[in-house]
Amino acid sequence: NRRSEVIYPPINLEVYKRRKVSDKPVDGDFVILQVGSLVKLKNQASSIIALKIVKKTIPKSKLIILGSGPWKNRLTYLTKELKLAKDVIFMNYADEATLAKIYSSSDLYLNPVLEQSFGLTPFEALASGTPTIVSRRCGAAEIIQRYAPEMIIEPTPRDIAHKILEVYKNYDEFVDKTRNLERIIKIELSPMKYAEKTLKLIKSALEIS
Repeated sequence: NRRSEVIYPPINLEVYKRRKVSDKPVDGDFVILQVGSLVKLKNQASSIIALKIVKKTIPKSKLIILGSGPWKNRLTYLTKELKLAKDVIFMNYADEATLAKIYSSSDLYLNPVLEQSFGLTPFEALASGTPTIVSRRCGAAEIIQRYAPEMIIEPTPRDIAHKILEVYKNYDEFVDKTRNLERIIKIELSPMKYAEKTLKLIKSALEIS
């Protein structure tokens, strides 16, 4: 019956931070980014279908899918079937410095996973100053729900598309929420906070033993 405490993994705040980036990673009026392995649970297929819906309102919107994995051929086929081959850009994994610039220069980050224990990419994007949409089935939603429940979605194409359009139409409001979350991240997910909590846990364990 002992009370448990969650220790969140840290992110590199020296790399992932708000920065001025003049150019977007690709040409487009609204550039959406999703980072992760190309597998079913990451749910890139729903993001692609959502883009098809979004383009009715934002014709020059683009989706960057950054990662590699066994679903690459399926996702590529889907983009062709939906006539989005020029609007969905596949990129290979990048080093941290390059990824940080891509986060900062994108307009919106998506994390519509079907299941994930935690997930650091939403916090890397938020720390980089980029508004973020997160699946409620992701462990990261536990933190984001407390401070910006508007950023939480059901990971379905229609819900993803609806939220993308909401962010687009109320962009300044979501940027303000992102700034607030940046401050929370610097407290909750800093390497120092992680070290402090881990040390406290070790000391507690030693006292019990």
